[in-house]
Amino acid sequence: EAASSLAIDVQVKDPQGLQNSATITLQLKDVNEFAPAILDQSLAVDENRPGGTELGVVMASDGDTAQTLQFAILSGNTNSTFVIDPTSGKIKLSPNASLDYETTSKYSLRVEVTDSGQPARTSAATVTIDVRDLNEPPTQITLSNLTVSENTAPAVVGNLQVQDPDVGETHTWISSDSRFEIEAGQLKLKAGRPLDFESEASISLDVTATDRGGLSLKSSFSIKVLDGNDA
Repeated sequence: EAASSLAIDVQVKDPQGLQNSATITLQLKDVNEFAPAILDQSLAVDENRPGGTELGVVMASDGDTAQTLQFAILSGNTNSTFVIDPTSGKIKLSPNASLDYETTSKYSLRVEVTDSGQPARTSAATVTIDVRDLNEPPTQITLSNLTVSENTAPAVVGNLQVQDPDVGETHTWISSDSRFEIEAGQLKLKAGRPLDFESEASISLDVTATDRGGLSLKSSFSIKVLDGNDA
């Protein structure tokens, strides 16, 4: 590694005092002395990033400085989520990869590095990839009942449920019609606000659910007013 050749000056002299000199050049043959050096390391990426996103570079070195290194993923690459550049060690998301924190929050890749010596030597380490959670909006709102009787107030219309990819998320609710309120996940007709079938047989209502991060979803419902026996 320090020098590829060594020059030696040689001088000869006979008993009569005649002499001569020459330079002998020794070519040093490299020996693969060192295995590649690679340590356990960590990378991170946000969930929902597109395929092809670069996460970082796997760091490795070799005491035989003239050699090149080759990288490969041995195990832990569930669904072939990641690809590694064999010469640079860059790790990227594969083109069709889909990262979801709620499904898998961490990957542990076993990465092998091989040098170009003869014979080649290898080493391996664990590269941990942490998937960072992002706030995602609600995806669906459902209402358990779509009818309400006329001339009855207060009244519970039905139970509201919201689907959200973020586990454990909580939501605030808003009704577009001031005659209704939402309490403890229930859509209610307020006291003193009875409905009249003859003047309004159905009501169009928008319900908005907003998560703690400020992302919201609005859904529209048609509430049927049931006719009662008017005196």
